[in-house]
Amino acid sequence: MELAHGRRTFLFMIHLVLPVLFFGIALAIAARAKDGDRAAAMLRAVLLLSVGIQGVWAFLLHRFLSAEVAAYIGWNTSPFQHEIAFANLGFAVGGILSWFYPAFRAGTAVGIAIFMAGAASVHVDDMIRYGNFALGNAGPIFVADIVVPITLIACLVMSRRVSPDLKSSLGVDGAGVRAASRA
Repeated sequence: MELAHGRRTFLFMIHLVLPVLFFGIALAIAARAKDGDRAAAMLRAVLLLSVGIQGVWAFLLHRFLSAEVAAYIGWNTSPFQHEIAFANLGFAVGGILSWFYPAFRAGTAVGIAIFMAGAASVHVDDMIRYGNFALGNAGPIFVADIVVPITLIACLVMSRRVSPDLKSSLGVDGAGVRAASRA
């Protein structure tokens, strides 16, 4: 199914504007944080915006406009798009919950980083094997599939603090020592 030019332009603009806009907002949030908290603030913002809100958007597109999305990517329509839709929704919920609950951050960040890096590798393979340089395969989504995982993992590693909730649930004190090991 050929995607109408107007819809293709709309999808491209959304996929170009949202990641740049959300990344800019995340940088602004991180810049306002205290020095030691910048990585954690950036992680929190990227999880909310680039994973949470964009994940809901990706769910809606793959679930309800699957033919248009497949054409935008340069692929055939497949029932697997509905599975990808729900994977996006699951990560989106994790990203949104990460804004409110620190215990969700590491698991959501690592999970979506693996998912997106895997998606990037599929796009590269499609470009090399089939010469698919459609905007949905080699454009903004491909770039986001590389930049977001790198950003998430870097922020996770650079974030020096573990949330108090996570510390207590793991039985770890401020020095990183399990309370039970001292007994």
